[in-house]
Amino acid sequence: MKFINEHWQLLLQLLGLSTGGGLIGFFAGKKKRVSDNKLSEAKALESTQSVYDTLTKHMDVALNQLKEEVNHLKKENVEQRKEMRALQADNRRLHLEVTNMHKENNELKDMIRKLEDENKKLYNELQKYKKK
Repeated sequence: MKFINEHWQLLLQLLGLSTGGGLIGFFAGKKKRVSDNKLSEAKALESTQSVYDTLTKHMDVALNQLKEEVNHLKKENVEQRKEMRALQADNRRLHLEVTNMHKENNELKDMIRKLEDENKKLYNELQKYKKK
């Protein structure tokens, strides 16, 4: 008890009951710092979550737009393939017509050659006949 009577002022200071805080103030301050750190971490996490939510909303919109565009392009591709098949069929038909026209042209050239030859023969015979 003698110790307490002699050092009561020092004990009060250590316990924080006299001049501004002491051990109680130190522990209370530490608790507040821990609490403040947790609060700032929670705010940072909340902010990060908000950014993530916004990003995912924008990504969902962009993804849906891309899906629509891909579907549109697929439909357009199908239509273009149909048109291409029709054009290929027309091309084959026209190629066949051109081939047939070449054949006919060659046949007509042969006929003209034959007729020219026959015409020459007839002309020569006519000339012989006129001379007599």
